[in-house]
Amino acid sequence: MTRDFIRTLERELRSLAPSERNEILNEYQSHIDEALNNGESEAEILKELGDPETVAKEILLMEENETEASVPKFTVSNVPEDFNPEDISEIDINGESLKVTIVQSESFDMEFHSHSENGRFEYTVNQNVLEINHKNARDEAGLGSFFKLIKQRGSSQNDRLTIYWPVNLENLMIKTSMGSVSIEGLSAKQFNIRTDMGSIKTDNLIGVRGVFYTNMGSVKVQSGTFDSIQSESNMGSVTLTDVDANAYDLHTDMGKIDASNLNPDSNIKAKTNMGAINAHYRKMPENTRVTTKTNLGKVQNELDYSYSQNADYTAEFHTDMGAIKIKAN
Repeated sequence: MTRDFIRTLERELRSLAPSERNEILNEYQSHIDEALNNGESEAEILKELGDPETVAKEILLMEENETEASVPKFTVSNVPEDFNPEDISEIDINGESLKVTIVQSESFDMEFHSHSENGRFEYTVNQNVLEINHKNARDEAGLGSFFKLIKQRGSSQNDRLTIYWPVNLENLMIKTSMGSVSIEGLSAKQFNIRTDMGSIKTDNLIGVRGVFYTNMGSVKVQSGTFDSIQSESNMGSVTLTDVDANAYDLHTDMGKIDASNLNPDSNIKAKTNMGAINAHYRKMPENTRVTTKTNLGKVQNELDYSYSQNADYTAEFHTDMGAIKIKAN
């Protein structure tokens, strides 16, 4: 029954872009699985979800309305004239249903957009810390179950916070309950980015320590330099591209791991419970002990020779269910 529901929903949503359609289907499938694990019957779950053709029509209408609503209903840009980014060494953002975008810029600006006009946005400067807090006054009755939340996906759009930041930081901390995070061009000693439900995407970051974690969503880190980086998703893919680090910690419970142009001699832990691992070194390691393990899947490892017990670095690739492919230029 579940398979028929998902197939019908996929067919009725064929007008959407593949990535968007797959995201919706994955949301439904994951929450059906979670409800089954919690003891609900399949018949009860599908009854609560409703007819898949009707659900698809509602989703398409919501997507259409969201596309047409290109200008938010409510916009706030309230930066004080005497605010000086040079005095700030740490940014700490806590949001509920909030999409966060931070980009490097020559000058500072900050904009907040609330589609519902009820989003609450507050910020304070405490010594050298810029603290930002956000609450989204959504219809609490609509949050009674994951299924109602999914159905309201289009009508309850995330509020948006955009920051243009001109100077280096000591720490950048972001935590959201729902909503994506995008960061581009920043330098900070510590990046600590976490979201319960939403994707994380970064480009051209420089830091000592980078932690990028999402409970449900993808993590994509590209063109960065760190001493150590941790990228983790409980349900979603983890992708690294052109990220130079001395230590990589990559993990996903359900999803694939793709890492390209890895630092050849570095410590790596890459593990997925269900998914493939593809690792590409920018050149052949010379001082690294590489090990691979898969309980169910095929291993293609161009670095089989690299098993020296006296190596200074270790690279461990482990998947419970999936293939492993490792190569080097």
